[in-house]
Amino acid sequence: MVGLRDLYAEYSEQVQFLVIYIREAHPDDGWVLKETGVTDSTTIEERRDVAETCQAAMQYGIVIYVDEMDDAVMLAYAAWPERLYLIDKDGQIAYAGSKGPWGFEPVELKQAIEQNAGGYCLALEYRAPPRRPIRDCHSSTPHPWDTLHMYTPDYLSLREETDFSWRVSSTYTALPGLTGISLRDFSLNLDAGIELFRKGRGLLAEMFGPEVGKCPLATPPISYGHLNALGAELIFPEGGEVNYVTPCASVEEGIAFVEQDVDFATAGMAPFYIDYKAKLEAAFGGERCGFSYGHEGPLTTAYIILGEGVFTAIYDEPERFKVFLDKLVASTVAFAGFRASVMGQTFPSPTGGGMVDDVSSMFSPAMWSEFVLPFQNAYLSGTTTGPRSAHIEDLRPEHLKYLEALELARFDPSISAKLSPPDLRDLCRVPFGWRLGNFHYLTLTADEVRDWVFQAAADGASSVFTFVADAMCTPETVPKVHAFIEAAKEVERMFGEGASRDDVGVCVSAAGKERFWKNWPHPTTPVSA
Repeated sequence: MVGLRDLYAEYSEQVQFLVIYIREAHPDDGWVLKETGVTDSTTIEERRDVAETCQAAMQYGIVIYVDEMDDAVMLAYAAWPERLYLIDKDGQIAYAGSKGPWGFEPVELKQAIEQNAGGYCLALEYRAPPRRPIRDCHSSTPHPWDTLHMYTPDYLSLREETDFSWRVSSTYTALPGLTGISLRDFSLNLDAGIELFRKGRGLLAEMFGPEVGKCPLATPPISYGHLNALGAELIFPEGGEVNYVTPCASVEEGIAFVEQDVDFATAGMAPFYIDYKAKLEAAFGGERCGFSYGHEGPLTTAYIILGEGVFTAIYDEPERFKVFLDKLVASTVAFAGFRASVMGQTFPSPTGGGMVDDVSSMFSPAMWSEFVLPFQNAYLSGTTTGPRSAHIEDLRPEHLKYLEALELARFDPSISAKLSPPDLRDLCRVPFGWRLGNFHYLTLTADEVRDWVFQAAADGASSVFTFVADAMCTPETVPKVHAFIEAAKEVERMFGEGASRDDVGVCVSAAGKERFWKNWPHPTTPVSA
């Protein structure tokens, strides 16, 4: 078995080896695998001390650098918890290993060295084991990786460089109530789907006007397409959205389930919805039609497969659970590639991609480093080489520090009652959007909707958005939606003319300042429409 000591002994004359100590993966005050007496460092001095301890315990003889407290190197190289790189003579990446611990493969690095003799090896580990000298990564001495061109968000400037945007559009959920066509009929009957869009789009435009984006043409929303293609049964109830039968009762069954070699184009209901897509496009004169036979993020997919067993497996069988998640991600990425082929899109996407993983919010922040981040990162790495985004509902403030480890360029917290824009602004540096949910309109006046928009922008939101859904298709809600649009346009105008967020905050009424976010999402007293 090849180790770093072996590589250093064999190649140190032709390759410069470096190890960089980055943020601790398993501190005693975080996710603990085994108590070590090491806590998450809060100062550069503490981080150097830990590196010195590693030096005494695991002497490689390799020069060590210590990442600064802003974790600049860790984030730039997506290195947490550990990762191997080889940099060639021109400062370009010749080899980028997968993230450890499972992707930490010195034998692959050995092969890359042999193919690129004379380059520089940059080894990034979460526990640094070398000898002196210990240097800071932000020293004035130039390093061979200074000229690298890897995509990664620059969190020192990203928010400032992200233009404010807003969106008001409609969703398929607004159409059944207007047309009398049930979601079940839409899901199973092409003719019903054609009528749903033809009739429903016109009624929405008549009610809300042209400034509300029309509902995009798409096949029926099946969030569980991936699992259906693997064999899970779908349920189409008369009065609700599509559901599923939990397919597995144990982690071992789950592993076998996601290991299946499946032709996704011919499995489950995929052929039906591929045909549905083609016929919708034909019925609407070649208008591009989305393919909503979809999938979810890693932890949500795990929950769909195992049900509530996902919350006990993490304690009862942690190592097998990680194997399950690893194989699950591989299957999900393969399914995402199939969906891209149906849409005629390049895969992995070079222009950016996202992830929807609401169930990950149900895992304690202390578990994220071990059971969430590695698998979400693997999914995102497999589906896009461009900017990343994520939609995760119901996070807590304690989760937010992990968003930068996902290298997100944008975050959508959706409906997260335990968060506020100031939390997102102050506890992470990822640009974020803030959504006004359809049910929020029931307790807000038009003036309060305006205040909501101004306060969200003043408190750091890079975007505000809302979707017209079924409960909003009433005469009482229409002026509130237009109030949203008017306020969003005003914020956009102000920022375009150089206004600050404090300037935008002046537009919030005294009542609005009290309501948002102290009494949000629930008012202290009932509010009339």
